[in-house]
Amino acid sequence: MMDKLIGSTLKEIRIEKKISQRKLAEMAGITNGHISKIEKNKSDVSVAILNRITNALGISICDLFLRVEDGS
Repeated sequence: MMDKLIGSTLKEIRIEKKISQRKLAEMAGITNGHISKIEKNKSDVSVAILNRITNALGISICDLFLRVEDGS
């Protein structure tokens, strides 16, 4: 359940910050396809990749998890 919330929450934050999937992927050093799969909850995400994504979004992993918890 938490994985599904992480993907959709990352997408919400990305959209709020007006960052495209392509730009986020570039900033995080991963592929656009991987970002898409994470956001669609079709791929598990490691802590290392999650850290790269949250850093690119300008938030901490802790902030992400707090937001996921608030939305559940």
